[in-house]
Amino acid sequence: MLHLAGDIDMLTLPLVRAALFTALDTRPGDLVVDLSEVRFCGVRGFVLLAAMAATTASSGIGYAVAGVGPHLDRAATQAWFGQRLRRHPNTAAAVTATRHTQARSHADQP
Repeated sequence: MLHLAGDIDMLTLPLVRAALFTALDTRPGDLVVDLSEVRFCGVRGFVLLAAMAATTASSGIGYAVAGVGPHLDRAATQAWFGQRLRRHPNTAAAVTATRHTQARSHADQP
């Protein structure tokens, strides 16, 4: 799990990107990004989080975003329109759903 806090803006975006790729370097079975303590997320931050869904999918890593509060929800919905990015109210729900999806995916493979 990657817990983010504060603002995701032009100044912090490189740090968030580095944190995401560092988390992926450990080859986790799933990656949940917790935004429950994020006060602001710019469009580029939302684009980065959505792009990670494609990156993790191509690597066979489960991925979800948790804790998108009401203050971020509208922007997230607009930035992620048409994308199948999984969003969950809290990290427990995200971990459970991601592991369930991973288990189902492995069961479908021959």
